[in-house]
Amino acid sequence: MRRLYLAFLVATCALSQPLPAQKDTIDIREWLVCGPFPVGTREGITGVVEDPLTFRPSEGDTFRSALVQGGITTCRKVAEDSTGWLETNYQNVLWDSIQTYYGNVGISCAGFAYAEFDCPRACRALALAPKLGGFVLDGRGYLGDVYGNGWFQVPLQLDSGRNRVLLRISGYADQQVRFRLVPPAAPVTVVLKDITI
Repeated sequence: MRRLYLAFLVATCALSQPLPAQKDTIDIREWLVCGPFPVGTREGITGVVEDPLTFRPSEGDTFRSALVQGGITTCRKVAEDSTGWLETNYQNVLWDSIQTYYGNVGISCAGFAYAEFDCPRACRALALAPKLGGFVLDGRGYLGDVYGNGWFQVPLQLDSGRNRVLLRISGYADQQVRFRLVPPAAPVTVVLKDITI
């Protein structure tokens, strides 16, 4: 029975046609950024984004945040720098005062960045997401390269037409993150830089 199942699995994989590979690198230059929100260790954007799989913010949307002077943070457009990194540059936050009073626990925070982009056809791609704990692409959640090691590449599928991505940004105070989609070099890739191999 086991051999029959394995033979069926191999035949199915051989007959299935994989999606074509993405042709060009997609680097989103402008993001909608909002935050910071106070969080506990590894909580994410709890209580702010009810369902990250369907969340679609707009410029000017407001959310309550105890870290921001006045208690309200607003979604605003932020451009990547010339090297492709996105700096949160949260507005109206007195990081030094908060840290002096509460210590590092006080500046532990989360935020998000949102963008949409078009893809001419459904295809396979690899996401490079250094310094991101995770992201949501078209309603599917993925892990990011939280430690920024540089070898962690996330295989995913892009839909034809409009694609939506929500970055989960967390850490201490302002953060610098990066997100880009690159073509896979081959149908199967072995990550040799991973020490656990």
